[in-house]
Parts: sequence; C-alpha cells; structure tokens
Amino acid sequence: MGKSLKGKELGSGLSQRKDGCYQAKYYIPGSPKPKYLYDRNLAKLKKKRDLEKAKYILGYNDKAKKYKVSEWFDVWMKLYKIGRIKANTVRGYVDGFERGADFIGSVRLDCLTPSHIYNMVEGMQNDGYAESSVVHTLSIVKQLLQSAVDNQMIPMNPCKGIAIEKSEKVTVDPILEDESKILQPEEIKTFLDAAKNTRYYELFYIILNTGMRIGEITALCWSDIDFENGLVKINKSVLYSADKGVYEDTTKTNSSNRIISIPSAMVHLLKEYKIEQSKKKLLNSIPS
Repeated sequence: MGKSLKGKELGSGLSQRKDGCYQAKYYIPGSPKPKYLYDRNLAKLKKKRDLEKAKYILGYNDKAKKYKVSEWFDVWMKLYKIGRIKANTVRGYVDGFERGADFIGSVRLDCLTPSHIYNMVEGMQNDGYAESSVVHTLSIVKQLLQSAVDNQMIPMNPCKGIAIEKSEKVTVDPILEDESKILQPEEIKTFLDAAKNTRYYELFYIILNTGMRIGEITALCWSDIDFENGLVKINKSVLYSADKGVYEDTTKTNSSNRIISIPSAMVHLLKEYKIEQSKKKLLNSIPS
C-alpha cells in the first residue's frame, strides 16, 4: 500500500512521486506487466484507474487508442461499406463525413465525448450548412461510432441523445401558396403538348406516366419492354460519378427491381419511337 509524501496511506497500487504527481499501478488479467496512470489530482486518478479496469472487465480493448476518428472512418468504410453499397452511396458517406471531419477527425476515438459532437453540429450550422446536410453528417458519425461500440473499442456512443432542432417552418399566405405540389392531368397534358416536337418528348412522357427514375429510363433496352403485354422490366440504372464518369449499375435497392404495366398509348408511342430510331440508325450507316 503506497503513501503520500506526507506519509498518508493512499490505497493499494497508489503512490505519490517526489514531484507531487500521483501514480496508480494496476494489472490487467492475462498480462504479467503492470500498467501505470498519472495525475496530480488523486480523485481523478482513481476514476481513471477504475475506468480502465472496467473497460477490460467488460471486454473493451486498446484499439480505440490507435485510431483517430478519421482513421477509424477509413477502416470502417473498407470493412462495412465499400463493396456492399453503391458507389454513389459510398460517395455520399465520404462527403457527409468530410463535412464534420474538421471538427472531430483528429480526435482519438477513446477521447471523443458528446461535447465534441455538439461542437461539430454547431460548427457546421455556423458555417452555413443546410439542416439536411448537418442531419446527414450526424447520422453517418453516429453509425461510425456505434460500430466502434459494437467492436468494444469504446464503452458508449458519444452521439447518443444528441438531436438537431428542426428549424421553424416559414408561414406562407395560403392565397399566395400553390397548394398543389403534384401536376394535375390537365397540367401534364399542357406540358406534353409543349414538348411534343422536342427530342425529349418520349422521355418526358415516360417520366410523367410511370414515375420511373431518370437513371432507370436511361438504362432501358428494347429487350426490357414487352410490347405484347404492355410491361416494362426495370433492373438497372445509369449513374454518374466524378471518378467513373457515366456507367451502368444495378438499381439502388433490390426492391427497385420491378415490372410495371404501361398503358396502350405508351406502348404505341414506344413502338413508333423504336421505328424512328431504326430508321436513323439505317441512315447513319449508309456511306455518304
């Protein structure tokens, strides 16, 4: 049992050095070598020692000390995201995390606290980020740190209990506000009549009558269309990213793979469009 410089009993494993700093020596099960902690405040030192012991009893490891938050993000993405989600979604995770990285990226995992998360949220708000961007970043960081908890690297998620107050909605005079946010049938007709002689008429027609995503329409092949039964098979999408350019991929989720029914008017429109496309291909193949 150690003593203070004044000869006071401090307790098992505790002692005070000549410079006045207190020292705590403790052992971890399975390791013959002692570990040491230091602090000039004895009460704080005891709490540090008890916390370290508790971590090992509960199964927490030392990996948190090896990673800064940004470093753990890179590892986490490689282990749990890249190769399992779409490239565009990966880009969204990276962009979302980078918005908050300036505030927490250099902090060691085991030193991260709710205060750091609060500072990140406030910092992003002060920098003028949209509410949706702040919510997105917080969601990513929360997932990231929950994975650290699940891997027994930290005892709790610093994001727990942190919520972003939603901004108040602006009141608009109902007389001035257009209550209808969905195009009405007569509006769709007016729009399509105006687009009739443009090269994108068929595209607009399909979007307004099926609700398909632009990437899904762009990826359609004639083999995906069952003219006889009026059905369209959707199982791929055209995407764009800065590193890949334009490329084709599967749909965003499995539930996005579907077969939809189209009206006879659309079947007729697509048949005519296919004939026109074939004529243009034939003309382009004839040498001038």
